[in-house]
Amino acid sequence: MTGEPTLESLRREIDAVDDAIDELIIRRTQLVEEVRVIKRGWPIKIQPSREAAMIRRLLERHRGPFPKRDLVAIWRQLIVATLSFEGPFAVAVLVTPGEQAYWDLARDHFGMFAPMHRETTVADVFARVTAQDATVGVIPVPDAGAGQPWWHALADNRPGTPKVIARLPFVGPSNAWTGGREALVVCPIPLVATGCDRSYVVAEAAQPIDRERLRDALTAAQLELVMVTPWSRIGASGRYAALIEVEGFVALTDDARLAPFAAPTSDQAVVLTPIGGYALPLTAAELQSDVRSAAGGTAAVDCGE
Repeated sequence: MTGEPTLESLRREIDAVDDAIDELIIRRTQLVEEVRVIKRGWPIKIQPSREAAMIRRLLERHRGPFPKRDLVAIWRQLIVATLSFEGPFAVAVLVTPGEQAYWDLARDHFGMFAPMHRETTVADVFARVTAQDATVGVIPVPDAGAGQPWWHALADNRPGTPKVIARLPFVGPSNAWTGGREALVVCPIPLVATGCDRSYVVAEAAQPIDRERLRDALTAAQLELVMVTPWSRIGASGRYAALIEVEGFVALTDDARLAPFAAPTSDQAVVLTPIGGYALPLTAAELQSDVRSAAGGTAAVDCGE
């Protein structure tokens, strides 16, 4: 007759599991090194679309009481740790007097050991990323209120121009005090669709276009409007620009839905330029531990919609 497990026997089993986990981390690292060889010619190794899809896949298969939020934190640390030996990696963060939130968001996402640089303007963040002194930049999420149209700088299609690649926090608020702030991550790389995405597009026109007319034009192009900023006059051209957020993935180049908006054909025409996007942050439902469907499988991901 087998007796109940003792504290010591359980501890030995836990130690064995820890050893097995460490061996798997060692093997995972070896595989990442093989990937690094394949990526040798890539100037930037970060792949946020791949990271988001990987984490959602793990959450869908996870079971048991171990918190999903903590599972994500473990994998985020694994991802960032391996980035550090795939190549140089650093983060430029907007930090203004009395505003620490974006620094905390960046540290939560990229890890406590990632090199981070404080910048006092969005332009300085962009400059550091463009010069590759930082791999990524972290800046505030624009909203529908008034504000400086810094996003217009991302509509430049010259090589090296930063684009939006992620939104923070991806996994919800931590114990850092961020006051509900959210941030965007910028980096000069293209994204791929994850199936749970939103995109940003800069609109330019000779005159501001009202929201309903803009919505109708986007709907005709099979794009769903989420948010639009107020129109701002841009530079010496006298034209106006607004930032638009849409549901779904919009490619930086050759997206057929944007073809009708590629160049102005009249004073009323609007030109749309994609500037990136992000995989939707994880929802509360996705982070619930051991969420199950009636059939016993994992609950379907709702992408926050």
